[in-house]
Amino acid sequence: MDRQGRLVGKYRKVHLPREEWKKGVRPGFEYPVFDTEFGKVAIQICYDWFFPESTEIFALQGAEIVFAPTWGNTLPDKDGKIDGESTFRVRARDNAVYMVPSVYSGNSLVIDPMGRMLASSAGQEGVFWAEVDLNAREPLKWVGHWGSIGPRHRRPSTYATLMEPGMGGGALRKLNGADTKTSRRVHVFYYPWYSNPQTDGAYGHWNMTQIVKQGQPVYYPGGDDIAANFYPQLGCYSSASEQDIAAHMQMLRQAGVGVICTSWWGIGDYTDRVVPKLLDWAAQYGIEVCFHIEPFRGRNARITRAAIAHIIDTYGSHPAFYRYGEGAGRPMFYVYDSYLTPASEWAAILSPGGAESIRGTKYDAVVIGLWVKQREGAFMT
Repeated sequence: MDRQGRLVGKYRKVHLPREEWKKGVRPGFEYPVFDTEFGKVAIQICYDWFFPESTEIFALQGAEIVFAPTWGNTLPDKDGKIDGESTFRVRARDNAVYMVPSVYSGNSLVIDPMGRMLASSAGQEGVFWAEVDLNAREPLKWVGHWGSIGPRHRRPSTYATLMEPGMGGGALRKLNGADTKTSRRVHVFYYPWYSNPQTDGAYGHWNMTQIVKQGQPVYYPGGDDIAANFYPQLGCYSSASEQDIAAHMQMLRQAGVGVICTSWWGIGDYTDRVVPKLLDWAAQYGIEVCFHIEPFRGRNARITRAAIAHIIDTYGSHPAFYRYGEGAGRPMFYVYDSYLTPASEWAAILSPGGAESIRGTKYDAVVIGLWVKQREGAFMT
């Protein structure tokens, strides 16, 4: 909640101990970071802090402070063992975040990104605090500020062992669809035009006015009230959230989808800006990406040719960029509402002898138009 008592966001505990799942408690599946007036914060609950991945995900998403309400012990280490206190210090240092465990049985702490304890409840009940500077960037010797350097030096492609059977990853591989065979012949249309306040500052495409045949139009604000008969499992997700993109890729992989056709509304559009993340996460899940060129403002055959050239030049070297056919293959583009442009104009860029033909050039591609109704066949002549 913010200072005005408004809901900023929700976090549901992801990691459940045996006692909780046996009682029917359902885990969360997301690691949200909340943008507040003083900084970006995240929350992990009790058993979550046993798993280093959760803190790392929060940090990679920009969290500056991770609050950790927990029942468990954070008393000083004894007999040389690393207990909760040291674990939280390591989490803070590894991820360059402030860790604030609030503990029922033990010491509540404020720990800085270097792993230093700034304040402690010393095992007592009460209220305590520490003043921190979120703009401070204390460097590590020989390395620099870890919060800036570390994420850039990560190499996720080498971490596949985390997903392997025998390393606790067998179930995770199954969950992620890693054992599911995908088909490059299965194409699914994907619409990356959704935004939410947590990631983008406002709702987009979740909030809209429904056009009705009779009466006044109905406005749906987004959040818990959207203009749809079904509510998405991930809630009002953001197409720019790497966490949400990863969840989508997991679902697509589980369904055996080999190629997604991402909706694209022109250079610089929101749907264009999310493409790098989309390609990176698709590659992680063995999925390829082609483009669904929408009827953006001013689109005609010549501008479509320029769009094809831009997409190939910008994204064509990515390993997840889809190409149709054997060998090197050719890029594939779906063109929505292609019948809005006369066939003679399309011929200029798609026929071998066209004035600005892509045939035989580095922009040669498979281009599929849309034919919705019988009368629209007229655009072919």
